[in-house]
Amino acid sequence: MPTISRLLVPVDFSVCSRAAIDFAAVIGREFGASVDVLNVWEPPRGVGPEFLIREPGEKGHPLLEDARVQAERELSDFLSGVEGHEKFGNRLEHGNAYKVIVKVASEGYDLVVMGTHGRTGLPHLLLGSVTEKVVRTATVPVLTVHAAETHLVQVAA
Repeated sequence: MPTISRLLVPVDFSVCSRAAIDFAAVIGREFGASVDVLNVWEPPRGVGPEFLIREPGEKGHPLLEDARVQAERELSDFLSGVEGHEKFGNRLEHGNAYKVIVKVASEGYDLVVMGTHGRTGLPHLLLGSVTEKVVRTATVPVLTVHAAETHLVQVAA
């Protein structure tokens, strides 16, 4: 039987992501596994490293750096409401969400736990699904959690 010692939980700050974190926390406790939370942010389109934000009297700093700092703040704020979040590892990456998640997952994780919005029909067709792309392309198992199903979280060891 495969062991579960490292869990990866990609988040987008949605209710579904919160459900995935809660689920992963239970699995982590039951199996003694570490839980790493990953947020993948996409730089604003058309904004390169040469774009600066400048306050009066200062040289300026790259807009991408400002975006990264904002993403760190959002991740910290999101996790502050999660019980036991101080035990989680945090990781912030930028790029195409599903490609980055699949790459990070292949770096020694045993299981990816992801929330799903459960969109169907036209909304699914128009918006696509990062979770679905990860499920189809990841080389490690992916457990999907729908927010409405979180009351079923119970793992028997």
